[in-house]
Amino acid sequence: MEKVIEIRMIIKKRKYSLNFFFLMWKERWLFSTNTKYIGTLYLIFALFSGLLGTAFSVLTRVKLNGPGVQYIANNQLYNKMSNYNRLM
Repeated sequence: MEKVIEIRMIIKKRKYSLNFFFLMWKERWLFSTNTKYIGTLYLIFALFSGLLGTAFSVLTRVKLNGPGVQYIANNQLYNKMSNYNRLM
């Protein structure tokens, strides 16, 4: 809470915009050599990839659940999803 108030006071004094602070945050996280930031970004990427791979796996299994059931009508899309699932 104190940091938020401090940032608002800096904005009022120096007339920075919130866009400036967003750019500072983005540079600090994406171009950092700090191992804590790198580890956190690695965990976020791993979580995102795991959820995406799980979603592709579930859709693949739903399609193969019963004979003749077409949840995914486009076979090319099904082939792409199965390959992406293996890649994840």
